[in-house]
Amino acid sequence: MERGCSSHAVGRINGNHERDAMSKATIPADYAEFLTGLKEQIRSAQITAARAVNRELILLYWDIGHAIVEKQQTARWGDSVV
Repeated sequence: MERGCSSHAVGRINGNHERDAMSKATIPADYAEFLTGLKEQIRSAQITAARAVNRELILLYWDIGHAIVEKQQTARWGDSVV
């Protein structure tokens, strides 16, 4: 900070006056509703994606389990393994 300058003056020199003006701007009446709608869309897409991933993983694990059972029955896997 320069000698003899207040922190307020330095803030104005650094361009903070634009931020101050923006913080005093009014928020549109529908902003909260718009933001809530966006959040709901995001959350819905996340849930849909998670369900799809879970479904695919369940199918994968089912297939792996089935393949292991087949090998145990046909190739006698597990007869000598403790």
